[in-house]
Amino acid sequence: MNTHTLETRPQIAVLPDAIIDQIAAGEVVERPASVVKELVENALDAYATEVDVHISDGGRSLVRVTDNGLGMAPEAARLALRRHATSKIRSMDDLAGVATLGFRGEALPSIASVSRLEMITRALDAAEGVRLAVTAGRVESSTATGAPVGTTIHVRDLFFNVPARRKFLKTPAGESRRVAVWMTDLALSRPDVGFRYRSEDRVVFNVAPDQDRRARTGALRGHRMADALLELENRLDYVEIQGLISRPDLSRSHRGRVYLYVNGRRVQDRTLVHALTSGYGEYLAGGRYPVAVVFITLPHEMVDVNVHPTKAEVRFLHPRLIHDALFYTVNRVLGGAHSVATMAPGDLGRPVPTSGDRSVASLREAAQQILRFRRAGTPEAHSAWHELY
Repeated sequence: MNTHTLETRPQIAVLPDAIIDQIAAGEVVERPASVVKELVENALDAYATEVDVHISDGGRSLVRVTDNGLGMAPEAARLALRRHATSKIRSMDDLAGVATLGFRGEALPSIASVSRLEMITRALDAAEGVRLAVTAGRVESSTATGAPVGTTIHVRDLFFNVPARRKFLKTPAGESRRVAVWMTDLALSRPDVGFRYRSEDRVVFNVAPDQDRRARTGALRGHRMADALLELENRLDYVEIQGLISRPDLSRSHRGRVYLYVNGRRVQDRTLVHALTSGYGEYLAGGRYPVAVVFITLPHEMVDVNVHPTKAEVRFLHPRLIHDALFYTVNRVLGGAHSVATMAPGDLGRPVPTSGDRSVASLREAAQQILRFRRAGTPEAHSAWHELY
């Protein structure tokens, strides 16, 4: 018999805005590295050509991001601190085909709700800037100030009002390393932009703008490694693939050096990793991964970036086509790489003859030809290909 009465029944109520903001912050702001990622992506969306990031205490005490982008007018800056305010979305069609890394106001309210935030920004056409001070999501002051064109955001005392979340952060050194990972991801994605990352008083890296992909990869991952990478470039129907991949003898036992970008956004995608490693065939031992910096560009309506709160995962409209394009491109490059000393003669490494037709149909035909070469030696790889779909 149920002994509970109507008086003891839990009542449904709308949560206060402060709690809603903190729940939203939990989806976007996991740690200092999340703050850095969101703010740097905002800077890139604002057409910055120089981005400076400085952290203290692993980002818990301070995250400062300065850019020379377009900046914001005072009213736009105040609006950007409100939830669901953005300059990028006006309709469902805009949401489906979003071409930016984020929305200028999307993360700011979440970050501001769990920190003491200061934003100084000046629009390109403004004579002066504005300084806004925000504590736990509440705007405490808004004053005019002199400032260069662009935006500087100080995030202090992250999670000061959410101690339960703050205590789960790693050591300052551990959090600093996580920030370095994100900064490397972002700097690799945009060789046209200059990036400087400082932790305490130490410059972790400082890369100049207007570098090519190989020079930027060398600056961040070592020039000897970058000089040994093979060029990856192909266009098949609406899919464009560019980047650098390693010879098989430079493989790793982990995926930590596989950088995959879709429309400029770093992603984690099993289909793309499978296509990349399958393209190496028998020359890449099981459990090994190449060094790779791969950029895939396709129409924005062909990929959904809104399937994950931090946009780390994407969903393709035609995943098999993307898989085949990357697989075929990698295989062709390795097949023509005569400098790869570890490659023994054999059918797998040879480029597959095609008619020169770069349509979707010819791509799939070429991919199937490659698979026929592989069946005799590696039937399990052929099986894995089809099980993926």
